[in-house]
Amino acid sequence: MRPLLLTALALLSCAAGAACTRGSEPTVTPDPAVKPTSAESAVTAPTPAPTVAPEAGPVLVTSLEGHVGETVRMDVTKAKSISQHMMSMVPGKDSFYFTPIGSTVDFVGYVTATPTCSATMRLTGKVIQVSGPGKGPSPGVDHAERQLDVTAVECR
Repeated sequence: MRPLLLTALALLSCAAGAACTRGSEPTVTPDPAVKPTSAESAVTAPTPAPTVAPEAGPVLVTSLEGHVGETVRMDVTKAKSISQHMMSMVPGKDSFYFTPIGSTVDFVGYVTATPTCSATMRLTGKVIQVSGPGKGPSPGVDHAERQLDVTAVECR
């Protein structure tokens, strides 16, 4: 029922002998069978909670290729077998070998402390490129690898 109609009903019930005191309005219980109009629904509908934008942060990647210089996140496990990689030095950090979830390719990361996670972990860090002369089947040809300078480790 519309608010004006409810007020009119309340006044009629006071005139018909309902208990009314000066300065107060009687309580009128709306009929549940009567559906509110769309205008009333808009006025009485609860205000939806404001939407919150997703937290901005490093992009979640499955490969380091194409991300040199960017800070990224990657879900990984400790590498089960270590392939031969080019090595670099990141001051105050040790090398750590990891394999992205769903991949068979392992990468090198540089961490301040070797992760103790028993299963999966999420690494956050800056992708760096290590390059130098290749060896093996193509000696003298420059070779480059993407590696991760890890800033955070989260066990999952």
